[in-house]
Amino acid sequence: MNAPDTLPGLDAAISAQSAPDANLGRPRRTSRGRLFRKYLLLILSLVTIALLASGGISIYFSYQENKLALASLQHEKALSAASRIEQYISRIEQQLGYAALPQLDASDVELRRIEFLKLLRQAPEVTDIAQLDATGHEQIAVSRLGMDNFRSDKDRSQEPGFRNAKRGQPWFGPVYFRKETEPYMTIALRSGGDKGPVILADVNLKFIWDVVSRIKIGEKGKAYVVDGGGFLIADPDIGLVLRKTNLAQLPHVSSAIGGERSDALAMISKDLTGIQVLTSVAPIGSLHWYVFVEQPVAEVYENLYASVLRTGLLLLVGMVISALGAWALARGMVRPIRTLEEGAQRIGEGNLDQKIDIRTGDELEALANRFNRMSGQLRESYAGLERKVEERTRELQSSLEQQTAISEILRVISSSPTDVQPVLDAVAERAAHLCDSPFARVFLVDGESLRPAAVFSQENIGRTLQSVAPVALNRWSITGRAVVDRETVHIADLPPLFDTEYPVSRENAVPAGVRAGLAVPLLREDIAYGCIFIFRRQPGLFSSDQVALLQTFARQAAIAIDNVRLFNETKEALDQQTAISEILRVISSSPGDVKPMLNAVAERALNLCDAAESSIFLTDGNEIRFAAGVGIMSTPLENACFPLTRGLVIGRAAIDRQTLHYPDIVPLLDREYPDARVNQQKYGFRALLAVPLMREDRAIGAIALWRTEVRAFTDKQIALVKTFADQAAIAIENVRLFNATK
Repeated sequence: MNAPDTLPGLDAAISAQSAPDANLGRPRRTSRGRLFRKYLLLILSLVTIALLASGGISIYFSYQENKLALASLQHEKALSAASRIEQYISRIEQQLGYAALPQLDASDVELRRIEFLKLLRQAPEVTDIAQLDATGHEQIAVSRLGMDNFRSDKDRSQEPGFRNAKRGQPWFGPVYFRKETEPYMTIALRSGGDKGPVILADVNLKFIWDVVSRIKIGEKGKAYVVDGGGFLIADPDIGLVLRKTNLAQLPHVSSAIGGERSDALAMISKDLTGIQVLTSVAPIGSLHWYVFVEQPVAEVYENLYASVLRTGLLLLVGMVISALGAWALARGMVRPIRTLEEGAQRIGEGNLDQKIDIRTGDELEALANRFNRMSGQLRESYAGLERKVEERTRELQSSLEQQTAISEILRVISSSPTDVQPVLDAVAERAAHLCDSPFARVFLVDGESLRPAAVFSQENIGRTLQSVAPVALNRWSITGRAVVDRETVHIADLPPLFDTEYPVSRENAVPAGVRAGLAVPLLREDIAYGCIFIFRRQPGLFSSDQVALLQTFARQAAIAIDNVRLFNETKEALDQQTAISEILRVISSSPGDVKPMLNAVAERALNLCDAAESSIFLTDGNEIRFAAGVGIMSTPLENACFPLTRGLVIGRAAIDRQTLHYPDIVPLLDREYPDARVNQQKYGFRALLAVPLMREDRAIGAIALWRTEVRAFTDKQIALVKTFADQAAIAIENVRLFNATK
């Protein structure tokens, strides 16, 4: 039957509209032009605002972060310079201390004079040195600038150096300028008791020039030192020091010597020439000195300003490109809209055979196709309208349920980052509900089998289905094949395939009455962690939407398993780093005693490697001595010795200088380690790991980890124990050197 070209009432409506439509003319073209401009301005405005906002925020925070980083770097340079100068003064103090050793006979003036002359040769900074007796009278004075005096008995008891000198604590006098040119400082040391003799030394501070001149602060920066009065003590320009330059008028110097506190690591100030500089200060508290480092602002911020300029240029280029893109996009949007408008008007005029031809590959083309279908559907009755509405409603309801299930699984994933079990339980439950399956189970790979990890049933099935045994990981079961082939296995009727394709599935499938089966592997980066299995008791395939949904659940479960694995690996790495840091802390806190370090190494190795016992042995000639151990097994007595032979695993590790790892040592006792049988029977170890303590291609001991069960140590655990062994070897050598030096 031919459909009519027009519908009743449609001609009247079209005729009523045809007159005003015919008179639209130029105004219609004007509206079309405005539409183009509207889209152009809207797109351009949005892109421009986004670019400007993003670029501005990026420039601002980048600028602030770089400024803070530069200030922090400048402060670190100041601290480093202060540390070097303080070490320089400490060296002079130590040399004075050697010259004032209390074991020398104080009455032997000639012997003391020889010591003072040695000091003048070794320390060119010291120009004058004198020894005062307990009453403050001068016994001997040696000078490189004047005559030496012996037993002059000159009363110097009122000098600050004599009055302030204390036993074991050097006294540093204020800086003074000799002949108003060279800076000097007096250092006083009291030897013996509180009434012992006092050594007074005048130190020429101009030699600090050699220290500060070696400190490089960029190309034009420098480091210099001032005292509490603002006078320059040391500067790469020695002429400023010899002119007794006072820098107290500079803002940053005035702030430092005035005791003003500031959280800023560095500040912008001016140098003597008026150039803006970025300066930072580090005080030397014992000397009441201040070390400044400064660098011209232009040099410090040169790279920062260049980065800001480049960012601005990129923003400008981006705006130009966005303008061109907005113009092209707006034009591409308006053109099919105009075509669509013209076609819709012709359809409205009653030309139902008119077809709108738009080929944009997007929503506009879909809209044009809908208009074309609408023009054909207008010739048909509305008999199927309710049916279509109901079908669409069911589809939307199903889609909503699927999206809700996916969202719920994602919520469970986010709420349990360390435990995958809640995710697997949620996946099993949602799969059973949404795929209309009486039962759903999640299997995980466990060695050479698939272990049931989660189960959900919508009916009371008793113990038959709940107690499903693990499945062998091979292609003879539907779940095993899905994992091995890494592909979805979808069977419309499973029983006819039991004898040929899936014989292993018979044991679990027959009691449950399985007919249709669907197994989807849990894949992540081509690695199969397991699979999801659902079934029906009626033959027939699951719908494509249900298969796709189950594949989505499988991907989410695989992601959750991978996330938990990564989380646990990260936690394991953090625990290892924490253990290494703790061992380093123990090493630094006990430089003269190796016992705390050995106990710390043994304890951390035991905890992180899941061992029953951790022991450390040290070589002693032809024997190897038990030095430290911790664990639940019985261990040798402290300092117990064993022969250093290759018949013991710990001995062979030290002799061969190689790591030895045996998941089970018992089969090797008769052939490889006959000397270890007695210890094995006594302490009951099975798995054993021995790592030598190497120092300069020489084994000084070994670490041994034992387990009472047959279970190999992992590669990560072996690498960790090697790290502990290296730290222990270094610490033992450091203690030896420390004690030898002491």
